[in-house]
Amino acid sequence: MSFMPQDFLSIHVLVVEDNKINQLLVKNMLKKFGILYFDAVENGNIALKKLAEKKYDLILMDIQMPELNGYEITRLIRKNAESENRNIPIIALTGDSLESERKKARDAGMNEYLVKPFTTEELYATMLKCLGFTLNSIRSQANEIPMKNNSLSREMNPDPGIDLRFLEKFTGGDLTLTVQLIETFLRDVPEAVNRLEELIPEKKWKEVHAVAHKIKSCIAIFELNDLKKNTALIESLSKDVVEVHTIPELFVFFKSGCSEAINNLKKELRKMNGDHN
Repeated sequence: MSFMPQDFLSIHVLVVEDNKINQLLVKNMLKKFGILYFDAVENGNIALKKLAEKKYDLILMDIQMPELNGYEITRLIRKNAESENRNIPIIALTGDSLESERKKARDAGMNEYLVKPFTTEELYATMLKCLGFTLNSIRSQANEIPMKNNSLSREMNPDPGIDLRFLEKFTGGDLTLTVQLIETFLRDVPEAVNRLEELIPEKKWKEVHAVAHKIKSCIAIFELNDLKKNTALIESLSKDVVEVHTIPELFVFFKSGCSEAINNLKKELRKMNGDHN
């Protein structure tokens, strides 16, 4: 199929993502592509209601969600013979890069697989591929993604602190979106710290895994690599319920790392707002 801009820009997309930062990023990416028609929902039950109400051309599906996970939702979609969305292309969005997870996605009926955090170019090319455009078209169009002028590099203060220019690969240099991402981080991460502080002493490992998994991609977006590794270890151990006696000590590092990141991001936010004190 040859690429026609109007064909791509007029598609209807359903975003199923319970993480607020990831949802914010994906919605902004779709807007940058010029896509006008998309809905974003935070859980599988709402997604199934949306699919029963209208026809979509593509689904961007988170894997780990409460109530119904991405695999379960996909199987329900594929089994519903009466639905006009039964054969809709589905792209898995996940923080897991293991081949076993990719296989689970394929077995569930998903068409493609993106590991968070993914760039604007990666999402664009994968969407084009899922919609049946040719490889040459994907390559040429991925180099012509409609983007706003880069404003982040010009606005960022070079003073010591976190250098946030790496966020441009997700935001396209949109300063407003960068501020939204920081504000969401400053809201969600303390909530995760408080929740884990309650759950770990009670040894509620299933809930610990859910919190760690949800916050991991948020931390990854800000390239807090040591903290990401620590969070991933808490996530893995609590999921498999192995060596859980080490989780309290890991949480001490997690809490300390989050506190440092929060303080640094608060400073950057004040710089963006013109307060250099």
